[in-house]
Amino acid sequence: MKMGGEAQALVTIFLAVVYARTGRNEAARAIFAQLQEAAASQYLPPFYLALIAANLGDKDQVFDWLEKAYRERSGWMPWLKHKPLLGSLHQDAQFNDLLRCVGLKP
Repeated sequence: MKMGGEAQALVTIFLAVVYARTGRNEAARAIFAQLQEAAASQYLPPFYLALIAANLGDKDQVFDWLEKAYRERSGWMPWLKHKPLLGSLHQDAQFNDLLRCVGLKP
């Protein structure tokens, strides 16, 4: 999947999130797989991929992508605590450790 810019990437990301949140996990996973493949040859913010993984309930993938975003000093990291799409992680110890690394209180 070739992304035609950030706007198209965001639409695709949020389509996958909507699919995941409405129980269409197979469709969400297909988009997620395509985006991961695209990320191998072009830049996609890892934070975006973490959003999909979070809504699919794949914590290992979430933290892999969030760690990558942290290492890249993503501008999205200060918003971790305020992203409702990551709400399922707020009670997770690893998430709280990441919040501390970013300088946020759990």
